[in-house]
Amino acid sequence: MQKKIFQKVLSICLALSVLIGLMPQSSVFAAGDTLKICVISDAHYYPLTYVSDCEDYQTYVNGDPKMLAESGSILDSAVEMIEKDQPDIVLVSGDLTKDGEKKGHQEFAAEMQQIEDHTDAEVFVINGNHDIYNYQDACTFENGKKENTETVTPSEFKEIYANFGYNGEFNANYYTPPAGKQAGGLSYTADLGDYVILALDSGMYSPDATGMDTNEHITAGRVDEDLLKWAVKQIQQAEAQGKTVIGLMHHGLIPHFDMEDQVLSEYVVEDWEETATALADAGMRYIFTGHMHANDIAEYTTVNGNHLTDLETGSLSSWGSPVRSVTLSKGAKLNDGTNRTHENFTVNTESVKSIVYNGETIEDFAAYTKEKLYPETLLNNMANGMLVPMLKQISEKGILEFISEMAPDLDINGTILGMVQDTLKGGMQLELGSGIGRVNVSYRNGGIQLSPSGTAGLIGDMTITDEQVIEMVDDLLNKVQARYIDNPDYLLNKVDEIVTKVSNFGVASLGTPEEKSLYDLVVLILINHYQGAENPPEWVEQAREYIKSGEIISNLIDMLLDEVMGIVDDLTNELSVDTSIAFSGIWKIAIDAKTDNGNLKAILDMAGLDVRTLLEGLLNEYMSESFLTGMGGLIDDVASSMLYDDTQDDVENGEGRTIVFDGTVEKPEPSVENGLLPDQVTMTFGSDTETGRAFSWYTGTMVDSGAVQLSTSPDFSDAQTITADTTQVVKSKTLLNLGLITTYATKKANRHTAEEENLEPDTTYYYRVGCPEQEYWSEPVSFTTDGGNDDAFTFIDVNDSQGMVQSDYETYLNTLKQADEMFPDASFLLHSGDFVDDGSNENYWSWVLDDPVSMSLPITPAAGNHEDKSDVEGVTTPNALMSHFNFQNLPQQDTDTGVYYSYEYENATFIVLNTNDITDDGYLSDAQYDWAYETAKDADTEWKIILLHKSPYSNGPHAQDDDVVAIRSQLNQLSAECDIDLVLSGHDHVYNRTPWLSYGDTQQVETQTTTYEGANYETAIEPDGTLFLIAGTAGVKNYEQEVLPEIPSAVALDLDCPVYSGFTIDGDCLYYQAYKVEDGESVKIDSFAIDKEKEEVTPDWEKVVAKIDVLPKIPELSHKTAVEEARAAYDALSNEDKTKVTNYEKLQQAEAILKALTNIQNGQTATVSSKKEFVNALNNSNVTTIIANGTIEFENWLGNEREYTISRDLTIRGSGVLRYVEFHVTNGATLVLDDSIYINDTRSQGSTYGSLNPIEIYANSTLITRGSAQLRTEYGTGGSEEGHGIKLMESGAKAYLNSSGSVWGAEGAVYSPASGTKIVINNGTYGRKNDSHRAVDTYGDLEVNGGTIRNLWVSSKSTLYLNGGELNNGSELNPQVPLDIEGTAYVTGGKVVPLNGQSVDLNNTGKMHILTSGSGALDLGNNLKPWTGSVQTQNYKDVTVAYTDSNGFGSRQRICDTHRLGDMPAAHGWTLPSKTASCPQSFPRG
Repeated sequence: MQKKIFQKVLSICLALSVLIGLMPQSSVFAAGDTLKICVISDAHYYPLTYVSDCEDYQTYVNGDPKMLAESGSILDSAVEMIEKDQPDIVLVSGDLTKDGEKKGHQEFAAEMQQIEDHTDAEVFVINGNHDIYNYQDACTFENGKKENTETVTPSEFKEIYANFGYNGEFNANYYTPPAGKQAGGLSYTADLGDYVILALDSGMYSPDATGMDTNEHITAGRVDEDLLKWAVKQIQQAEAQGKTVIGLMHHGLIPHFDMEDQVLSEYVVEDWEETATALADAGMRYIFTGHMHANDIAEYTTVNGNHLTDLETGSLSSWGSPVRSVTLSKGAKLNDGTNRTHENFTVNTESVKSIVYNGETIEDFAAYTKEKLYPETLLNNMANGMLVPMLKQISEKGILEFISEMAPDLDINGTILGMVQDTLKGGMQLELGSGIGRVNVSYRNGGIQLSPSGTAGLIGDMTITDEQVIEMVDDLLNKVQARYIDNPDYLLNKVDEIVTKVSNFGVASLGTPEEKSLYDLVVLILINHYQGAENPPEWVEQAREYIKSGEIISNLIDMLLDEVMGIVDDLTNELSVDTSIAFSGIWKIAIDAKTDNGNLKAILDMAGLDVRTLLEGLLNEYMSESFLTGMGGLIDDVASSMLYDDTQDDVENGEGRTIVFDGTVEKPEPSVENGLLPDQVTMTFGSDTETGRAFSWYTGTMVDSGAVQLSTSPDFSDAQTITADTTQVVKSKTLLNLGLITTYATKKANRHTAEEENLEPDTTYYYRVGCPEQEYWSEPVSFTTDGGNDDAFTFIDVNDSQGMVQSDYETYLNTLKQADEMFPDASFLLHSGDFVDDGSNENYWSWVLDDPVSMSLPITPAAGNHEDKSDVEGVTTPNALMSHFNFQNLPQQDTDTGVYYSYEYENATFIVLNTNDITDDGYLSDAQYDWAYETAKDADTEWKIILLHKSPYSNGPHAQDDDVVAIRSQLNQLSAECDIDLVLSGHDHVYNRTPWLSYGDTQQVETQTTTYEGANYETAIEPDGTLFLIAGTAGVKNYEQEVLPEIPSAVALDLDCPVYSGFTIDGDCLYYQAYKVEDGESVKIDSFAIDKEKEEVTPDWEKVVAKIDVLPKIPELSHKTAVEEARAAYDALSNEDKTKVTNYEKLQQAEAILKALTNIQNGQTATVSSKKEFVNALNNSNVTTIIANGTIEFENWLGNEREYTISRDLTIRGSGVLRYVEFHVTNGATLVLDDSIYINDTRSQGSTYGSLNPIEIYANSTLITRGSAQLRTEYGTGGSEEGHGIKLMESGAKAYLNSSGSVWGAEGAVYSPASGTKIVINNGTYGRKNDSHRAVDTYGDLEVNGGTIRNLWVSSKSTLYLNGGELNNGSELNPQVPLDIEGTAYVTGGKVVPLNGQSVDLNNTGKMHILTSGSGALDLGNNLKPWTGSVQTQNYKDVTVAYTDSNGFGSRQRICDTHRLGDMPAAHGWTLPSKTASCPQSFPRG
């Protein structure tokens, strides 16, 4: 009986045992129990057997400081701490191994098994970014060098860690990715009774996550959208049962410092807000993460009021080596109708205090860690660790292949050849020294052509082909590689020296024994943040202020420039070009002798290229004060965000943190930051500018509707609601912003747009935008519609508000506020572009637009180049203007780069151009220009105003950019032919107001002082031409001005503060005022007015004079209509009135040139490459264009067949070289030299053949040069009357020189022995060798508007008009005083570089009349910059201006009888002879 009873009891026990074994494992955690958790992260375990004391290993750990060799010992100590703590579960949040080494995973799993074997704890792991598919980085050093080793796949990871989440225990639920995807595939849940572990695989290691072709890990993380849906479902199910979900993930779910998702975006999951919101709103309250190696707590509350805490655990292998202990207790059920309970969550952190490593106990492990990871050579070690592998990779691949891999879209050879072509565009002359000669260097016909003369000419011409150029560059790069990369010690030592200096840069307590260095600051940031103890010492504030000032950036740049130049000097002094690649025979001997056998430094010196000057030029252009403070601000933002933390952390070895959950839901206040309130609100004109307004704004995706409320009452009691169109869009999200470099991701948002076209005229409206259902509204602002019954209105004009930090935009908004206060009745705002520093940076747009003044004014924006700066893949609207402004009635166009449009307001037409929409040559696209021309021509309004970004006439660093020069030429024509009044622009951040211009020529305008609304104005009365204005910057970035000969200035101001301007148009009058904002106050800096009111009927003959005045001096075929209109107007005059047209000759000249160009256009074209073909074409009267290729020699051995008469209109162009030839232009013909045609009449030294004048122009005939055409002549017999590049032989001869190429003659570049001739120089370089003549030497009239002339002379019968250009002897032989005047000179601009202190030589009858701008567009050298103030005159030829020193007028009239102007005593004033004078108060002493 007892036996049967025993058997039954035993059977029952066995049955119970089986049942218990079949029950879910979660039952071991009883309901209501406290759950005790230990957490470790980022162990980066590395097998000790993989470590060796080799150079590769040391380089590796220097580049990525971790305790790799000690990682096993650290883990042993952490396991001991865990075993002592006796937790219920252990969570490991990724990066279990260094780089996914399979052996490392196996050994780490064995350590985790030890925990389970020695305690009752269960271990749960999740993978980190280092752990899976790490084919590139998994390595071993066991054989004394770095070698690849086996990594693991996701399935192998599951197999190795089967006991730690992947064996199906605890009712585990595993996520299965959709077919074809792997992302998130290691995610799972484990049911622990009252608790559920949700482990999320955030790794990006498969093509569906990374976008790469193969399985390979990257650093960043994401929760795949399918995984997120699965996770939300798991959380919701657990919540419904009253179970608490504990998240486990490697990447941060929430940023742990203010800018982490921007600066270190790879350490937070992509779309973190969307992901965190979904998880929190589903019911997850706690998640443990790692990745950043910092021990920190971050918190996030969704708009629905659900709270989520992200506990980021520091790395075992880095500073702190933390082990977290958490106690999570569940209490009574909440009284909210759910199964949830009260929760008490307490967390504490202890560091690993000691380890046993290599048999020795390290008692003070913190000190050991600091010494090893953060020595004083920290930055050196990191630089070396990154540089050595890179140099090794370059050494293995070669420099060019490495560059090709880094920049696969870069055409390296094309870039090199392009730089060569740009450098040699127009030619370059190298002086070899007295008695040796010189070499003319130019690029043509697929190579660099070298044409020597003098003694050097004996060796003949030669060409370095493109292939040879590339071969020489390759050879040079190979030598660079051999010297600096294959043997990198020199480079590594130099970098080490530089980094040491950077590390030692002082940042606080400068000059004291307590001085803190940049190294001190970096280590403090790392250690403080890693330990969660963001409570920095007092000296940090001092360091922050110093960094924000930008001074340290400036000092670092100066130091780096010096150090880099040391490397450049070594490189150029030590390396040589293999001259045998391109040269042989005598050429090689000559080149080797001149360049010390091809030494790079000697070559650069010979070419006049100074690397330091080039680098300093680039730095000066971009490293402005605002840039330095902006960079300082960005660095401070990053540093301070890691130094300060408003969230209470559990400090390592210090105070813990307790979190209580009681079911309370506290919804955050609506804000722009959480997406509930409108952001980036803008207002633009509607279809009707009088009664229409259009609006645009953004919100988060949770606000799915929008509206505009309009009211005539500030309390919106009579509000009209206009429903907006709402569309979900993808916008860019700013990640790392370092000013010059910014990285982006994307984010979703809702865009709302609305229009109202039926507003009442002359009515003040209040408006707000937002979501009426939720009462989420923007702050109300007001605007007033146009009255419609008069022609008076005011508008504000600002430029370039861009900046790099928020304080920069605050400066702009303050400027805008000042403008609004100065012009309270302004109807709208013009902005010429560069609102922001990068159009893709949405932070910038929020900073620049979220302002009541900005919201209250309809904005007329132009597209700046910074709006089109970067391209973020995947955004809905890449065009930054289209995505932020709601434009109406746009013309059909390509909006990839910006937008162009126009509108009428009262009696004015505004035309807004897009200077990003340009051709390869920099011109506005044909479609845009044609639209603008037609729009302007058809505009039937009193005023026509153009707004564009790139300034056609600025005196800043962009003035000579190719695109600016091209746009200048287009705007000159458009403005002249379509009667444009004003062209407003930005881009160059300087203040420049031109005189009235027509086709680029200054017009003489009658002015008088008038008064309007209490202010006096210098008023232009019915001016002809267009005024071009760039009114500084409204932001922080001011550029330095430069006196540029080709840029006329009426007012040019050197400013270092923001500027705004206002225009008032009142019928036929316009009034302008500009203000700078200095010390918080507005100070007027400029004003003018225009009066178009016609009190008297203008005589017809005066209208004709005006029409002719505005014609260009050298018309193109595109000017035909304007010329024909002027002719028709002239012909309609009576004979008596015709005699009053004083400029009729200009009309005739324009017609003659147009006729010639038309004849050329209508004729035949011949392409030639031989003398015979050329002569046949020349003799064929039907041919009007000859395209010459190759080298063609004309003169035969007898010295004949070199002179050819051109008696019909003809163009010679192409890339050919024409040798030993003279063209005599006769019979009133016009010869045009175009493209890169080169007439080279340089003979060998001692030649007995006659010296040649490449071009001779006879009576009433004309030469026009264009493109980069060149002329050169030297040597031969004939005396000083021969050997001139261009010679004007008879009265009536004309030369219009527009080529960027050079004209050089042994005797002179351009020479006119005849009076009655005319020379106009607009471009190019003009030089000579001998001293019988000047480079330009004339008995006729000369006009200089541009170009570089070595020196010039005009006879007593000549008139000189000097409006621009530069007079500079340079390195020319036999230099002379640059400007030698015996006749009469009228000077309005230009630059004269003194020779031995002498600028101008006024001889005998010489007279010089000067009219310059307020800042001195004329630069005479020796600090003599004439300044006249305001000169009132109808004709600048009839002006006398007196210059004085501070003591008043001198006793002598110096300029009219002083032989050397440069020697003028400073004690004396000087006076220019003529009729009337307007004198300044003082003259800057020279």
